[in-house]
Amino acid sequence: RQRQMWIRDSSWCTHKRDATVFALGNLYSPAGVSMISIPFGSSSEWLVPESVYFSALFTNKEAKPCVPADPDPNLLFERMDVRMGGQLVESLTEFARCNTLFTRLTMSAAKKLQVAQMGFGTAVPATSAVPYFDSAQNHKAEPVAAGATVRIFWKLHLSALLSQHRWLPLFCLSGQGLVFNLFLAPFADSLVKNGTTNSMTWELSDVQAKCS
Repeated sequence: RQRQMWIRDSSWCTHKRDATVFALGNLYSPAGVSMISIPFGSSSEWLVPESVYFSALFTNKEAKPCVPADPDPNLLFERMDVRMGGQLVESLTEFARCNTLFTRLTMSAAKKLQVAQMGFGTAVPATSAVPYFDSAQNHKAEPVAAGATVRIFWKLHLSALLSQHRWLPLFCLSGQGLVFNLFLAPFADSLVKNGTTNSMTWELSDVQAKCS
């Protein structure tokens, strides 16, 4: 009985580390390198999937304001592939469209507002009543000023692998370990075009992932 109590009460996690994982490249754009590859690997550690979120610098490349079509940076990606040990375990096309559809249908207004503030931001005041932001027409992103660079953050809400609580044994995966490949959507699919008044060109740099 004492042994059973010791096993039940003991901690299987002897050490926790917060890490930053960098993408295999410098600059990304639909007009240039359009696939972002982010590998997770370790010789002795597990990955906590719920802890993973991504970050990048978004740069407006024109002397006109840039208006994202949605505050959630997931709109920048048209496809997501996930490989574990070299094997394809997830592949999702029409990624931006599906993400917008499912998050609007399943997330509360408060959660959607939090996602927006992590991304491009929104003109909807955080102190407004919940139904105000819950209206579909109010999901508007903050414009990025001409030539400006902003830091954006996002989570891959549609990834089944990152939406479950079981730790991933990175030390058991051969090759590059766990790899997320994000394919950028065309400029016209991610930005709001308003004649010649809006910028239609952007690029991403310093792409990285934060995790435990």
